[in-house]
Amino acid sequence: MLPASVKLPSRKLSAPPDQTPPSESGFLLTGRQKEAVSAIEKSLPGGYAGFLLHGDTASGKTEVYMHLAGRLISRSRQLLVLVPEIAITAQLVDRFRARFGSARTALWHSGMTPVRKGALIMKLLKGDVDILIGTRSAVFAPFRDLGGIVIDEEHDPSYKEQSSPYYDARKVAGMRCRIESAVLVEASATPEVESMHTALSGETELLRLPGKPAPGGRTRVEVVDMRHEKKGFFFSRRLLSALEETLEKKAQAVILINRRGYAPYVVCKTCGENIKCPECSGGLVYHSANRSLLCHFCGFSRALVRKCPLCQGEVFRYSGAGTQRVAAALEKIFPDEKVLRLDSDAAGKSGGERIFRSFLDRRCSILVGTRLVAKGWDFPGVELTGVINAEAGLMVPDFRAPERVYDLLSQLAGRASRGSASGRLIVQTLNPGHYAVRALLEGDYMSFYEQEIKNREGSGFPPFSRLISLSASGERVPARLGKAAENLSRIPGTELLGPVRLPGRGGRRRNTWKVLLKTRGEAVRKELLETGARGGLNGIRVNVDPGDIT
Repeated sequence: MLPASVKLPSRKLSAPPDQTPPSESGFLLTGRQKEAVSAIEKSLPGGYAGFLLHGDTASGKTEVYMHLAGRLISRSRQLLVLVPEIAITAQLVDRFRARFGSARTALWHSGMTPVRKGALIMKLLKGDVDILIGTRSAVFAPFRDLGGIVIDEEHDPSYKEQSSPYYDARKVAGMRCRIESAVLVEASATPEVESMHTALSGETELLRLPGKPAPGGRTRVEVVDMRHEKKGFFFSRRLLSALEETLEKKAQAVILINRRGYAPYVVCKTCGENIKCPECSGGLVYHSANRSLLCHFCGFSRALVRKCPLCQGEVFRYSGAGTQRVAAALEKIFPDEKVLRLDSDAAGKSGGERIFRSFLDRRCSILVGTRLVAKGWDFPGVELTGVINAEAGLMVPDFRAPERVYDLLSQLAGRASRGSASGRLIVQTLNPGHYAVRALLEGDYMSFYEQEIKNREGSGFPPFSRLISLSASGERVPARLGKAAENLSRIPGTELLGPVRLPGRGGRRRNTWKVLLKTRGEAVRKELLETGARGGLNGIRVNVDPGDIT
């Protein structure tokens, strides 16, 4: 709560003398963009309105956001733009500041100091900032008069907080827009299945934005069946050939492998033992930069082992491929080209902005990275994208696995042909017949959605049910957790899955168990509140609508 001494301006103010709303006459919209802007603008004088903007990659969704910002500024209202990763905020901030001015556009992220965040909060409350761009936590930022929230790449799982209080920024944004009589625009080339189901049910308005407004063709997708390629080699002949052609044209390429590090598996050659994490038993990954072994589950790290803990053998094999190893291989194959790597290790605290700037300025030819490289970057020089081991994501024991793989590959395709030339996406996989891969070849999100929603309905997973995860740590966890879940599962329409022990939980969370409740009604939520009030959930973490069930 603000101190009583702080007085805020009234909600409706005219634009400050030095802040005339920018003219948009020089920014022409396509027919579909005009329709989208017009539909959203019609709702501005009223109360809450929700929209799902389904637009192909490079179809001009950002221009719709900026026209909405202009309309709100003319009404002395403010706009919040949420993005899934801090790594992609820099480019979006640049575009908004170029249009609306640096002073009136601000950035919010978790790395801000309390002093900077406090100063920004006062500017927002005074109305000195018109547009705020930020990651998940920005949804809680205070405004003088919030007129709209845009959720860019709304399908991204990063919007769901994976630790207590387990909030989903998309749901918080929807509730906030209802409270503040603001418009909500969720946008994606591959909307979350639940979001598309909501739109097709009429609960939100579906706006379609197909095609690419700028000159240039669509990305051509090619699938390589790696069962017919040389075993143990990262690159198919087609991908290497395409890389050579792209580099000869002085164009750029992006290669995705969704695993960081140099080698995912460190194996003793004497006994075959996979060197594991002593904290959580997950496999340790070799990182060549500092010659260390790191657990990607619990964060445990140690120096490179000298002897096998099982047989004392001293010779190891480093198997599999991570971003470091793929980047090193490309540097050897193309010694005259500069290769950059973008993953959470390389990005560090800067969020990858330095790497992004270097690649955008064409100071390197090839960018290798994890799913970060498939986010909403706009690289005009990229004409080729490739993915290694596309099937890896399909092996995750999660009902959302096909959706996540389709989203990732579609977003990666969108990194190519952002400029005037047509682009290519080459997908290397051992499972070319999977429906997510086939839908990608057809370039048809709705064909994927129809198959996926059919599967969800048959299995009873969201949007045809709600999921509630209960987890706890401790020696007597299974019995205590199981009893609480069993009581809840007696509610009609509720199914109990588990309890199961979770992998990858080190230190004090080493003995962690979880149960999953699948429910088709709201009664279980009420019972959870009542059980918690009685102390029946003490020590148990409750996550409603978990984004990750593994």
